Amino acid sequence: VALVHAGFSIREAADSLGFAQSSVHRAIVRFRETAEFRRKRGSGRRRCTNARDNRYIMMLSLRNRHMTAVEIRNRLHRVREVNVSERTVRRRLNEANLLARRPATGPELLRAHR
Repeated sequence: VALVHAGFSIREAADSLGFAQSSVHRAIVRFRETAEFRRKRGSGRRRCTNARDNRYIMMLSLRNRHMTAVEIRNRLHRVREVNVSERTVRRRLNEANLLARRPATGPELLRAHR
């Protein structure tokens, strides 16, 4: 929008930004009508899990830190009857800052180490 207001054409602005002309035009029209760039609330794709499902995913992960995303997905499907991908499970864990980590392995401790 700033480029068009600075005197560039829509095509020049789209080329310099790497967007399609229709996208730039739509953004300009929306800015004229609403004076905002934000999308409308709820205009995205619906989520396949609700807050309760997300809490269940977190609970499973926190209770058993070695559980994989596939195992969490299978348990979610079996208990809550929600069919999601393992990628969705990883995304939900990532949103809660629960990142996948492998437990550190050290040398096997013997009686002499006590």
